[in-house]
Amino acid sequence: MWFGTQDGLNRFDGYNFTVYKHDSFNPNSLSDNYIRFMIETKDGFLWIGTESGGLNKFDPATELFTHYTHDPDDSNSLSHNSVKFIFADPDETNEIIWLGTIGAGVDKFDFATNTFTHYSHDPNNTNSISDNYVNSIYMDSQGYVWVGTLNGLNKFDDQNNSWQSYYHDPGDNRSISNSEVYTILEGGNGTLLFGTLDGMNQLQAGDTFIRFDAEANLKLKEIDIQSMIQDKYGRYWIGTYHGLRRFDKKENDLVLYQSESGDPNSLSDNNITCLYEDDSGLLWVGTGGGGINKMKPNAEYFLHFSHIPGNPSSLSHPSIRGIYEDKEGILWVGGYGGLNRIDREKQEYRHYRASASHSDRLNTDAIFSIIGDTENDNILWIGSEGEGLFRFDKDSGKIKHYLEDDADIQCLFLDSNGVLWIATSQGLVCMDKTSAAITSFKYDPDNIYSLSDDRVVTVYQDSQERIWIGTLTNGLNRFNHKYQQFTRVHHYCPFSNFYQVF
Repeated sequence: MWFGTQDGLNRFDGYNFTVYKHDSFNPNSLSDNYIRFMIETKDGFLWIGTESGGLNKFDPATELFTHYTHDPDDSNSLSHNSVKFIFADPDETNEIIWLGTIGAGVDKFDFATNTFTHYSHDPNNTNSISDNYVNSIYMDSQGYVWVGTLNGLNKFDDQNNSWQSYYHDPGDNRSISNSEVYTILEGGNGTLLFGTLDGMNQLQAGDTFIRFDAEANLKLKEIDIQSMIQDKYGRYWIGTYHGLRRFDKKENDLVLYQSESGDPNSLSDNNITCLYEDDSGLLWVGTGGGGINKMKPNAEYFLHFSHIPGNPSSLSHPSIRGIYEDKEGILWVGGYGGLNRIDREKQEYRHYRASASHSDRLNTDAIFSIIGDTENDNILWIGSEGEGLFRFDKDSGKIKHYLEDDADIQCLFLDSNGVLWIATSQGLVCMDKTSAAITSFKYDPDNIYSLSDDRVVTVYQDSQERIWIGTLTNGLNRFNHKYQQFTRVHHYCPFSNFYQVF
């Protein structure tokens, strides 16, 4: 993640920040610490607009900055050193970016020729851009470039090299709601939306606008929009000077998020300057004074399932080791209090406890792992601490017992061939469900193709049907079915003579 601030460029790797700043003794450093905007192009370069240092191209591989600044003697140079907005032309192969400046309008930068084409406001030309202070640039799916300024919205006609401008008209409710346009977005259905100092607008046929008024659209009119994105669920996130709003157009539902004194989990600041949704669906919120906020948009409060002494409608024990959800949505939970069945819709709990007098019941309350049978959803396979493996029939509640030894079963896995793999504290076990035939694998210090450690904690089959076995202290193993052998993958120690890879 890259963050532009008023005091340099920050790279976040999930754990630590690396900061890049201007160094007057290094011509390849950042030209100005005040970063207004930045984008990443498909070739991996960062393009950074600064307050007074022009445009920077940053190569993450070399960590070198290339500067593009205004030269009064070169008409092909950058038009102004204050770059507020950058947009990469999606129809070009990393050869065109559009730049919005504070004071000189729009620049179109051509990588191939290394030249800037200027579009500035001319009060004597009605076909010029409406204002030289540019807030946002966007190219729609039809190929039109839209520019929001402090005084009007603009649409660029590339063929005629002219601009069509839209302004707020107090006498026309079909005009844009405010001439200060800060953000532009095209929704998934091709709808063009414009965020202004006075709410959100949607472009209609005939170059008219629908305003999101207070009564019909949940007070989306009287808000000063600074930033706006649409997430992967189709909802709009709207950053304003007074908090963050989530707007679901389909449901006509709006949620407001604001900074709340005393609540460390609320927004750090109500001035929302930028928004970004990453590949995992996390929402990153930049503020004008409160740093960065990270939010999981669909996160809910934790619902607790706990043990309440004397209450049968709770877990039988607070210590939980295994959880499985069956096809009906029933949760099966095991721990040191036996097996629990939880019907979340009906809020019903049922407990299965050990019984010494019934051979077809559990003989231990220490349940370590639970999985469902891939061929019969009525069957659960249950691993215990020290009492082996159980086959549990959900309808009858009856148990069949296997592996009656002292091994602790840490993990159960059914592979694509229906073979049950059992990770135990005394080695790896395979069981054929039909015949109940058992094959055991143990560590052999004299055989480098044996299991690397008897204390097996996990088993998994990958998309290529290879079986992987994780051990407690001696690495990872890959099982070769044909030769019934294991390939070991260890942690590399720099002081050893070799290490094994695959």
